[in-house]
Amino acid sequence: MSKRRKIIIAVCATIFVALLIWARMPAHPPQLKVRISLDESEFPPGWPIILHATITNEGEEPAKILEPAPEDMTFEIAVLDTSGVRRDYLGPYGLKEMDRNAGRYLEPGEKVSLEVSLHDNFDLPAGEYRVKAAYRTLNYPDVDVPFCRIPSNELSFVLLPPDQQGDL
Repeated sequence: MSKRRKIIIAVCATIFVALLIWARMPAHPPQLKVRISLDESEFPPGWPIILHATITNEGEEPAKILEPAPEDMTFEIAVLDTSGVRRDYLGPYGLKEMDRNAGRYLEPGEKVSLEVSLHDNFDLPAGEYRVKAAYRTLNYPDVDVPFCRIPSNELSFVLLPPDQQGDL
């Protein structure tokens, strides 16, 4: 076989493999949106601080997701105080073993929610805080869905000192 023929075959094989990889890739990443909220913006000492998180599929196609939960690290939360100290919570149990069939599909317009007790999972003395969260889509070795980290909006709240109960 001539050198020119080998080059042509190599180029054709490369183009074929590239087209095969391109055809298997999703058309676009999942159109998921993450919104977080709190019931109040000021909390007296001892009051529960519940973070409400909602993940919505704003796309036109179903998106494969794992149920959001801090314990399997599909949902992460960061609380930052005014001095810039960051307190991460990624869940106490580490990453769960998942297989190809893990997860479910979130249909277009469908939502999934979770609540996280910030007061149970963070050591928060009186002060001002910012909180933000992110949802992580599937990123396990044998799953044909690309990894994607979807950040939320950011919120602020105040944990009042014991001598300042506020008007709550």
